[in-house]
Amino acid sequence: MHPTEPTAFARIATVTVPGAADVLEVVGEIDMVCADLLHAAAVELAERTPPNGVMVVDLSQVTFFGSTGIEALLRAHALLRSRGAILRVVTTPRITTVLTTIGLHTVLELHDTREQTVSE
Repeated sequence: MHPTEPTAFARIATVTVPGAADVLEVVGEIDMVCADLLHAAAVELAERTPPNGVMVVDLSQVTFFGSTGIEALLRAHALLRSRGAILRVVTTPRITTVLTTIGLHTVLELHDTREQTVSE
């Protein structure tokens, strides 16, 4: 695990799952203060994801996910898509509701558990 600098509200780390995708594990609140941290970590991992590969962002331990966090996810998705790779997102019921309400369930691949992201 390679953690980023922790802020007062969030921790972001890359976790390698042997034989599967790398996972960006996010814990805490993702708001204006922390979104740049999420974006930088997502871009770094997306650039390491091989073409036609899979990157996972695990938001299952996120307690707040604001619009700037959504923007960071969409940027990572666009970068991965341009490389032929896939972004899979593990969400909480609350985050799923938000993303579904604004129509992003048709753009992002949402999952309830990390295990679902590696079993496909």
